[in-house]
Amino acid sequence: MDSYWPVIFIVCAIALAVGPVMMMQPSQRIRRLSALRQAAAQKAMRVRLTTVTLPSGKTDVAVYSMPLPPTEAVRASWVLLQQDYQHDVNFYQQWEWDNKKHTAPAAQHAMLRELLSSFDSSIIGLEAGQSSVGVYWCEKALTIDDIETLLTRCKEALS
Repeated sequence: MDSYWPVIFIVCAIALAVGPVMMMQPSQRIRRLSALRQAAAQKAMRVRLTTVTLPSGKTDVAVYSMPLPPTEAVRASWVLLQQDYQHDVNFYQQWEWDNKKHTAPAAQHAMLRELLSSFDSSIIGLEAGQSSVGVYWCEKALTIDDIETLLTRCKEALS
C-alpha cells in the first residue's frame, strides 16, 4: 500500500496543474460566435455588441452592420425593435420605433414593412444611420450568408 502514495500524489499534482488550464479553454458556444464574427469581418460587415431594452427586459445582442454608399444627402437615423406583442399602435405588427422622434421617412415605410415581414425571429432589430445599416441578431438560426443577404437588401432599399 505504501508504494501507491507517490503515484496518487503525482496524479493529484498533475490534475491540479492541468485542471485550471482546461477550464480556460473557450466553450463550444464561444468558438461558434467567434467563427461567426470572423466570417462577418471577411464579408466587410462590422459587428458590435449592445444592450437593448425590450418589454421583457434588457438583453445583450450583436449588431451586424454594413456600410451604406456615401451621399451628400442627410439620411435619417432610426432603430426598429421587435416587441413581445402585436398592437395597432406599433409601426408594423410587433415592430416599433425605439425612439418615436427618430423614425424613417414616410416614403420608406412600405419598403420597411416588406423587409420586416421577411425577417426571421432571431432578428430583433433593424437600424439605419448616416453611414450604415444594421440588424440586431441573436446569432441563432441564420447563417452569415443569410445576414449578408438581408443587409444587402436593406442597403439597396435605403440607398
